[in-house]
Amino acid sequence: MDELFRNTLCCGCDKPMSESEHVNVLLIPFLQTWEFPAFGNLIDKAEDRRLKRKSATLLCDDCLESVTYRYAIEIKGEEVIRHPIKNMEKIEEEEKAGLAIGEGEQAFVLDEKGFVIINWAKRIPVWVALYEGEPWAMIWSNANTWVTHRKLTECEVAMLREYRIPHDQAELYHSVHKRNTPHWN
Repeated sequence: MDELFRNTLCCGCDKPMSESEHVNVLLIPFLQTWEFPAFGNLIDKAEDRRLKRKSATLLCDDCLESVTYRYAIEIKGEEVIRHPIKNMEKIEEEEKAGLAIGEGEQAFVLDEKGFVIINWAKRIPVWVALYEGEPWAMIWSNANTWVTHRKLTECEVAMLREYRIPHDQAELYHSVHKRNTPHWN
């Protein structure tokens, strides 16, 4: 499957996927009308049957950072077919609860999951997330758990977001924290 994807174009910028270090497949909120890939091939925890018909898109590393896409993909045998999303029905989802930060293309929603950065000066991870409805910085303690550090301004959150580490790396800290603090939600 990886080789099939490497021989196609990014659905965001049209560069060959072979130029990207990773092949990134994401579910997007556009109604899929073809067979593959489908829910079951890709994991989506949506309860609504209609939401389970989300399309997938294929992005290079550069487009993944900005989550920019123009096409959804269909896999038919050994062929990847790109469908323009402008011709597809958008699936409306409930908006995530969170704090809207920034404007225009730089806007994002800070939620309880937030993001993690590394403070290289102190050599510690910092988790920026919504905590009790406000943006907070939590630092990694010697007990291998997150502890609240201080409230942040929206401007600070926007600046720190530029330095976030990938979600899979951040998840390492979250999983250790959950093991060490079983009472944590």
